Amino acid sequence: MEFRQLDPLEVTASKYLWSQAFEGGSKDSSYNDRWNLLFKDRSKMYGIYDEAGLQAAFNLTDHDFHFGQHLVPVCIFSGVATLPAARGKGYANTGVRKCYEKMREDGHYLTALTCFNWEFYQKLGFEMVGLQHEYKVPCSILKSSKETANVSAATAEDRPGIQALYADYATNYRGMIHRNEKHWSWILDDQEKRYTYTYVYKNEGKIEGYFSYNNEPKDETIRIQDFIVTNQRSRAGLLGLMKRMEMQIKKWRWEAPADDKLWSQVYHWDLETQVRPSQMARIVDLPKALEAIKFRAHQSTVFQSLIMEVTDADCPWNAGIWRIEMENHKVTVSRSEEPPQVSMDIRALTQCYFGTPNVEEVSDADEMQIHDMSCYFALSDLLDGLPSYCLIAGEY
Repeated sequence: MEFRQLDPLEVTASKYLWSQAFEGGSKDSSYNDRWNLLFKDRSKMYGIYDEAGLQAAFNLTDHDFHFGQHLVPVCIFSGVATLPAARGKGYANTGVRKCYEKMREDGHYLTALTCFNWEFYQKLGFEMVGLQHEYKVPCSILKSSKETANVSAATAEDRPGIQALYADYATNYRGMIHRNEKHWSWILDDQEKRYTYTYVYKNEGKIEGYFSYNNEPKDETIRIQDFIVTNQRSRAGLLGLMKRMEMQIKKWRWEAPADDKLWSQVYHWDLETQVRPSQMARIVDLPKALEAIKFRAHQSTVFQSLIMEVTDADCPWNAGIWRIEMENHKVTVSRSEEPPQVSMDIRALTQCYFGTPNVEEVSDADEMQIHDMSCYFALSDLLDGLPSYCLIAGEY
């Protein structure tokens, strides 16, 4: 078994593997080709070879995530695939662990993914972070609104306003992807075979909400890529526009954070709302991750030091007892031989780090062992704060 980065020719040859894993054998790779071209400058593909050739591939893409007002680097698993005849031989497990080593070498301390199987990635130290609402809203239950007069089709001049609104909205959470111009092109520009439709709500010339979509209807349902509103009037205006499309669209579907307030304007037996996990994440390099904390440490009034024990079978450099100190709004982490005040595995610590579930919820689930109650308040002071949310649609 050999693990290594693929060269350009090997990346092209790997389409056979990716198609079987994700595209049902289709040779039409235009979607993936566009994605790979878009993120070519920040993606790497690794593979596992045996005597029969390439058996598994791992696509890693560098992104920045919003953590409140700050951006943190995250290396995303944007694809993990193994040929069916090679499954059950440990290739995927081995490859993911090797990727952890590469991430650490490259200075990454966090990773994330959307998963095909929760249990598979939990065994590798990943855990669910963040909840979201998934709505399915029939046009027939939506109400007309006078606010729809403030809605218009987005123009090129509206693009900076849309981007600014997204960036401001993202500061309310931990986990939303920071989008550069190439990424916005992916979201807002027309595709090769489909138009993208984007509508904005403006108040006194300022954009306060927007939604965008470009997918084909499935079961007479359109999935919206982005639906972001900042107040009730922008929500009412955009929902009113969606009502006007009742003759061509039966139902709308989109994701929203768990604290979204759609229920305060739309309540009906035919409204479907599911609470779903958002994504999985993992701390790859514990000291760097904790020392990067800025979203909470500056608010600290109690936290001085904490002795924490962490178990991590797949990234052994994270395992052990750590002393965490905060002085002058700076977090420092060092090895310790002192008795731990709190013990947990890397999955529980990752959840606390991303904020959903938070420290209290992780403790209530018996996912951490508190040996000294004073450390519980110190840990909460360090890690509690903004909830986690990642806008999945149109991302990865």
